Amino acid sequence: MLGPVSKLYGWVGVFAMFTGAAIIACFPTIPYLLKEIKTYCRHKAKERAKLFDNSSAPFTDYSDE
Repeated sequence: MLGPVSKLYGWVGVFAMFTGAAIIACFPTIPYLLKEIKTYCRHKAKERAKLFDNSSAPFTDYSDE
């Protein structure tokens, strides 16, 4: 594959082909990347909810009694 590309387009064409191949090779990883980002965001949201959860607060508000 390198021979015909280099004869027709020169080394610039070869590097362009490799760049295009590298970009195309990244596409199958996009669903996994999105899944990891969603998992990370869910985990951080749970940590934030735990941080601001009033049921585990050491002091209780008795103002409504």
